[in-house]
Amino acid sequence: MNVNRIIAQLAPEDVSRIVDRKFNQLSDPQFDAAQRENFYRLMDKFFWGESTVSIEDFSAIAPQLVLNYLQLTHAHYIQVQLPTIAVQIDALAHSLPNNPQIYLMQQLFSSYTQHLREHIDMEESELFLVVERLLHSEDKFCRVSNASFLAKFYNEHTDTEEELELLLNLLEEIPCLHASRKSILEHSIFALVKDLHIHHVLEEQVLIPLVLSRF
Repeated sequence: MNVNRIIAQLAPEDVSRIVDRKFNQLSDPQFDAAQRENFYRLMDKFFWGESTVSIEDFSAIAPQLVLNYLQLTHAHYIQVQLPTIAVQIDALAHSLPNNPQIYLMQQLFSSYTQHLREHIDMEESELFLVVERLLHSEDKFCRVSNASFLAKFYNEHTDTEEELELLLNLLEEIPCLHASRKSILEHSIFALVKDLHIHHVLEEQVLIPLVLSRF
């Protein structure tokens, strides 16, 4: 999926909200204001697609801060973004009953939601748990074995946003759809796709290399 096309669909204030809503919760006193501000600045540039993220950009950021941000992102997907899109699709079904494309959208998004939840559960119970162990364990064997797991995870990790392109294609095929309803749903999907892409790259290009660079 062309993520640059996605970001072009989002207004500046929407991009800012994507970043702001999570940083407002990153108030752990173990992270000083300067570090949080630096992370915020990097993430803001990242969402705007200004440059390719590199480990050097985040070298001064604590891995725990990145991990906390990713955990907040998971919660936001489950509690806000996925339910919002589901409600918007159901509203389309109510306005255009018995429409086959909308029915397919409902089925596809229900399946996608389950898939994303399973992906999140896997990351929470495997990737994030291993990262926590590496950051806090002093046991040499534990650290070596968990570092090996991270390297394996990096090679096998897959993204989750591609399936949403099918949803957007179905939306385009619906005739007689009110422009505002279509725009609202498109906007919600665009925002989720962009956020998922950032999340995926943060895990692979920032969190895992940051943690492994310590060993």
